Amino acid sequence: MGLNACCEKGTMDKVVEFFRDVLGAKVGPMKPWMEKFGHRCRDVWIGEEEPFGIEVSESVNDELPTGKIHKLSAPSFQFLALEVRDLPKALAEVRAKGVRISDIMKLEDPRFGEFYETMVHPKAAYGLIIELLEVKGRRPQPGE
Repeated sequence: MGLNACCEKGTMDKVVEFFRDVLGAKVGPMKPWMEKFGHRCRDVWIGEEEPFGIEVSESVNDELPTGKIHKLSAPSFQFLALEVRDLPKALAEVRAKGVRISDIMKLEDPRFGEFYETMVHPKAAYGLIIELLEVKGRRPQPGE
């Protein structure tokens, strides 16, 4: 999947322009459904044959969960998303190693068929939020 580049308030559009104009990235649309978590974001995809996705985001509400994280850490790369084939199995393996990880949650993203996620707690991963994802069915295309 990709990484999340966390921006200071008001700079997300400039970062997206940088990826598009300097690196030739394809830019996806805004994801307004993510504002309920405290940030606005969009994807940029770099590469042709096996594009690498980066979600660029900035806080819209510093009191909501992701907004709080942005307030503390922007600018930074904050999320590393790793796709797995069997999320319940991966969750069990991580927990068996004593790592703090969230329960599986179904995400509502209209670009996907079924989309599930769990997150390793950032304290367990030295400040990086690692998302384990399982995608079933439709997948977004670069620039979508």
